[in-house]
Amino acid sequence: MLPFYERLEEYSKDQSISVRTMNEMGNHSYWHFHQEIEIIFTDGGSGKCIVGDYLGHYQPNELVIAGSFLPHDFNYADDNDKTNMTLIHFNPKLVGGILEFAPIRSLLDSARYGLSFRNIPPNLVAQIKSLEALEPARRVIGVFELLATLASRVDQGSRLSSIDFSPNAMDDRSGRRLNAVVEHITANQHRPIAVDEMATLCNLSVPAFCRWFKQVFQCSFVAYMTERRIEQACRLLETSDLSVSAIGDQVGFESYSNFNRAFTKMKQVPPREYRRATV
Repeated sequence: MLPFYERLEEYSKDQSISVRTMNEMGNHSYWHFHQEIEIIFTDGGSGKCIVGDYLGHYQPNELVIAGSFLPHDFNYADDNDKTNMTLIHFNPKLVGGILEFAPIRSLLDSARYGLSFRNIPPNLVAQIKSLEALEPARRVIGVFELLATLASRVDQGSRLSSIDFSPNAMDDRSGRRLNAVVEHITANQHRPIAVDEMATLCNLSVPAFCRWFKQVFQCSFVAYMTERRIEQACRLLETSDLSVSAIGDQVGFESYSNFNRAFTKMKQVPPREYRRATV
């Protein structure tokens, strides 16, 4: 399973820092990454988590900082386990330029590999849980106060992913290129997309684009598109009344035979059998 790039504008329109709570039953997560730094505070529920190349368990009263472009996923223990999470997203550029933020920048540098703090004290828990209800300016101040507190306790944090894990090595130019690529794929996924089309979009030669894409996504462009199309097809097979051939066409396969072959190779069953087993 490859990580999906997630655009977070829907959570962060008209605000520099997004804070939202999740109070849900069941498992609705997926392995993803994004430009924004994410703070995940677990107030209730437990389960497995993947952060970079780390695979382990999270517990109540744990806070994890996932650095920019670091793939991560939090899976709840079971469908009867109620989750209580506070999610904070912000662009890493927010902490640049202010001399007094040097400890915070050091904290976030450590978070490139994921950083876990367990047994968060009650006063900090109360501070985190109050953030969403604050008016925007005070919310920004509250998040920076939280970061300053964590920076002062960075020695209590545990690195999650190994230092050998470096999935993306992003700079600003590469980040903008990634945004353009994902937007183009999302808008045109219903049709075949050639590698040379993507290379032209990025102002790169085809070999240079292929090298860059594999560095970012840890797979080839063709492999990424195939898996993305198959995962979308799975959702349509589970939730729509479209015919199997129509689904293959809608997710961008040129023929039913290509769709059936690619789906069977990835899921070990043909799409018709997959639908019968999941509906």
